[in-house]
Amino acid sequence: MAAKAAVKPRARYNFITAGDHAEFALGEARTVRPYRALLSAVAVPLLMLGYTVPALASASAGTLGEVAGALSFQLPIGGTATETWELFALGGPVTATLSVVEFPPSVSTSDDTVQPLVTFGVPATVTIPSNTILTIPVTVAMPPVAADTGATWYAILEAGQSSGSSCSGGGVCLQAGVAKVIEISATAPASPLATTLTYTGPLAIVSGSTPTVSARLQAAGGDPGAGLAVDFRLGTAPGGTACAGQTNASGVASCALPTTGLPLGPQPLRISFAGDAIYQSAQMQEQPVLYGYPSGGVFVLGANAAPTGSAVTFFSPSWWRANAAPAAAGFFGFAADDGVVPVCGASWHGTRGARPAPPATIPAFMGAVVSGTVRPAGGAVVGTVDRIVVVQVTSAGGIHLGAAGYGTVVAQGCG
Repeated sequence: MAAKAAVKPRARYNFITAGDHAEFALGEARTVRPYRALLSAVAVPLLMLGYTVPALASASAGTLGEVAGALSFQLPIGGTATETWELFALGGPVTATLSVVEFPPSVSTSDDTVQPLVTFGVPATVTIPSNTILTIPVTVAMPPVAADTGATWYAILEAGQSSGSSCSGGGVCLQAGVAKVIEISATAPASPLATTLTYTGPLAIVSGSTPTVSARLQAAGGDPGAGLAVDFRLGTAPGGTACAGQTNASGVASCALPTTGLPLGPQPLRISFAGDAIYQSAQMQEQPVLYGYPSGGVFVLGANAAPTGSAVTFFSPSWWRANAAPAAAGFFGFAADDGVVPVCGASWHGTRGARPAPPATIPAFMGAVVSGTVRPAGGAVVGTVDRIVVVQVTSAGGIHLGAAGYGTVVAQGCG
């Protein structure tokens, strides 16, 4: 913030009285409409009638004014620029409050809720010494939204004392204040902006299902906005399945990805954005795990045995000991579910002893229930489905009454 002492201001002034804008010279009377001259290019409904600004022979003590002149910004997408706004005080010092009123772009953009960010390089309240010009840095940052090239925004910089009421067209009405309209337009960047992709979908997927996969595309400076295509491909080439989605206003793209025909276990998921004249291309790869459930029921794990990478016992006469669930003594770890696929928040029930017997064959990558609460209920054992994890089975020779079931947790599902 720079002050130029004892500089005589120019003869033309801008003033706001209770939110109504007028520009005039001392000794000149004019009829104006609030903000009408400022916003002739902006589709903002203003219904108030015009009024006459009385002629002023001279500025009163402590009058706030601004040096006339246009203030405009032409910025590349994702860029910033700073210009200056010159305010002055006549006949005495003035303490002014600074604010910005922004309006939508003049043409439709990829997301009309996204606007340039206009900020001042000084505190919101400034004191201007008498007969002094104060230079206010005004910085505009253009969001990195590709479809906004060619759009024009308008904003009003206001300085004055608040009247405590709202103005027509938005903003806060000011008393004894000034205003300046700034014009902001977007251009293409000199070179494409760097982009990154982040996977936001599931890492444990039931084989045969069609899950919703998603990823977030980000550009240097923020989210690139809506309408950019992101491709998803699961499995090893030349096979595999694929889908494509378009980014929303937050840069997130999603689509329904088939999994039928793919083997169980970790599968490469390749995610890509082709890029364009505004943005560089981006690629990434994840490794979700496809898994299945045994027929006729589900195996249960105690909460102590659930972290990824931990070795677990999911079937054994001493299941209760391996899973720190003494209340379930006699429960072998297999709960019949009558073909119902477990979901987080549901419950399960099992019986003490080896019945019902587990299936002779189970998936090599198997969904298992994690239960923090296991308790007896009459002759049965019941619990909650707190989480679902994927267990890579390491037991040889199948699961039966004489052999325990062992594995390693390789992925986390719900919960």
